[in-house]
Amino acid sequence: MSETQEAQGERRLGGSTLYLALPGVAFCLATVLWVPELAHFLHVPGSALCLATGIVLGTAGGRSLALPGAQIVVRHGLRIGVALLGLKLGASGWADMATPLVIAAIVVLVSLATGALVSRLVGARPETGFISGAGAGICGVSAALACADLLPRGHGAQRDLAVVVAWISLLSSMAMLGWGLLGPHLGWSAARLGTAIGASIHDVAQAAAAGYGIQHRVGDSAIAAKMARVVMLLPLLLGTAALLGRREGRSAIQRIPPYLPAFALLAGLGATHMLPQATGSIATDVSQYCLAAAITGIGVTTQWRDILRPDWRIPVLLVAESVAVTLVAIATSWFFVR
Repeated sequence: MSETQEAQGERRLGGSTLYLALPGVAFCLATVLWVPELAHFLHVPGSALCLATGIVLGTAGGRSLALPGAQIVVRHGLRIGVALLGLKLGASGWADMATPLVIAAIVVLVSLATGALVSRLVGARPETGFISGAGAGICGVSAALACADLLPRGHGAQRDLAVVVAWISLLSSMAMLGWGLLGPHLGWSAARLGTAIGASIHDVAQAAAAGYGIQHRVGDSAIAAKMARVVMLLPLLLGTAALLGRREGRSAIQRIPPYLPAFALLAGLGATHMLPQATGSIATDVSQYCLAAAITGIGVTTQWRDILRPDWRIPVLLVAESVAVTLVAIATSWFFVR
């Protein structure tokens, strides 16, 4: 979908009544009710299936009907999902997290640097290199969507984001399968293996699946390493907002979207362990559903030809970032973890 069409859809949304947005909102929310179960049954990433479902609707002629509501879901579903992610993060516990945090910081820096370098080498948009680097370095699709929400939307931004989401899902699944097959034969300790898994796989759920599929202690270490990477999301978003605000002549506070303070507040609240455990579980589920609905909305605004077009730059970019992240995860896990 072109940026002109998206702008027209947004103008139409601005002057429309609620019933114009209802079909798109209903479609995105209905999709997340059945896609996770189907994704689990088919053993495919739920984010990729949500994206494909939205694209199919748009390609089949439902884009004009669903677009106003899909734009609402993308905008607000993403922000609610990221904010609630803070509660899950805070409830994870921070005992003995110094080493995972050091490894996470190195991984994120290498991923972002790789994205910046390779995007320049292959001629991709710098914003795409930043978004993909954040996704590969932090927490996959969630980080990519959160970073994309902060950046100005230039020509082709929505298409690039959809391609990034698809490739992150694919590469994360490949990493999960690879670690599951090779991990048990490496002869590493449970802590070292789990840390390497959590520091390299993009998606939280797939990192957990790979770790616990080998051994319970491996899974615990994988979750600790993965959540340490998720911690890096907040400072990255705050730093990005401050930098963009300076470029636009605004203060950092003016540029920071409200869901980032909410993310920090909920993370702090979760760390106190004052809330019932069921509250954290519900918040996690709602966060996942909101993010899945946002991905479905992105699919509605994207066409198959945008995903399948012979543009090799974004796949090369994400493969380079994923390889860099994996190598650094292995090296730092070997050096820091016994």
